[in-house]
Amino acid sequence: MDGPDRQRFFTDAVSAAQPKEGGHPGAISAHFLHSADGSRVLLYTEWTGVEAHQEAAEAGDHDHGHEIFSSTPGVRLTHGRRYRLHRSRPLAPAVTEAPGAAPRLQRAGSGSSRQALR
Repeated sequence: MDGPDRQRFFTDAVSAAQPKEGGHPGAISAHFLHSADGSRVLLYTEWTGVEAHQEAAEAGDHDHGHEIFSSTPGVRLTHGRRYRLHRSRPLAPAVTEAPGAAPRLQRAGSGSSRQALR
């Protein structure tokens, strides 16, 4: 990339090229990360699986984005890689307090397992 202005132009152009509603059913999300020095943009997307990504590519869903990559001065395409989720952390337990109430936390080593903090 050739600086922060080019980063923003590129990100805005790729975002604008995406369907406003719907899109490919296997697409989960897309993220742009800008380097602080303005020299790089990392675009990573999340899919339900390899097959969903391949179907989108075969259907031509990526074609307009690739046109933007190749026609934007200063963009050097590095080609993507696939990564698989190794493991994830479990979701936090749901808070069962009334809406707006502070959650109740147990005090460690308080002598009583029933004593709570507010």
